[in-house]
Amino acid sequence: MQPPERFTEALKRLDPKLVIGWNQDRCRWLIARDRELGNGRTLIMWVEEPDGAYRPLDNRTIALLKRFDSWNIGKEQYVNNLMEAMDQEREASFDRACENFGEAHEKAQWALKKDTGDYVLGVDRQQQIDFERQTEERLRQLRASW
Repeated sequence: MQPPERFTEALKRLDPKLVIGWNQDRCRWLIARDRELGNGRTLIMWVEEPDGAYRPLDNRTIALLKRFDSWNIGKEQYVNNLMEAMDQEREASFDRACENFGEAHEKAQWALKKDTGDYVLGVDRQQQIDFERQTEERLRQLRASW
């Protein structure tokens, strides 16, 4: 299988030592870099979605390579970029967890709708107070774990 010529050209502009190949076993593109002394190649990345699904060769791959190009940007900047990406993923994961928990809390609040001191479904005021305390404690635990 041959990569698109435009992609290969973009790859060579980024770094002339980068090469693209097709792996029959994994049915995925891979990008490698020729070693300095000409003795083999170093695997740089498998071209695939974050969940491991197939991804065609496109500008996302070139952008990712530019962002994490430790040969051209230096090791310190590479580590900074990597840490930034990890922070962004962790924050996004936390936001999703809080959003899911918030939605569940909101649904529970509707079920505990106030009606002159008592609550729907036979939940009394003390039960709602206990529920709210547990909810706040769970949110604190979630925030602390992230």
